[in-house]
Amino acid sequence: MNKIERPQLLPYLGRFTLLFLLMFGLTALGSPLFLPEFLLFEGTFNEFLKDLVIGIPVIVTQMLVFSAIFFWWQRKAAKKKRRA
Repeated sequence: MNKIERPQLLPYLGRFTLLFLLMFGLTALGSPLFLPEFLLFEGTFNEFLKDLVIGIPVIVTQMLVFSAIFFWWQRKAAKKKRRA
């Protein structure tokens, strides 16, 4: 049986990376910490980064875990579908 080749959006990035970037980007931009701080901050860039020490690492950790779970879940579902 011939497989249909699907064009990849970004061939150098894996599906896990794309999922992580999508989830992280949407969450970080929508978080109450990031966007208002970015738009209204007065000071140096280093001070801006120091203010984000708490929020952004938490978002990164959550999105890594969620991306890993969804990626694993999808692979498991695909294997199950191939067996049937």
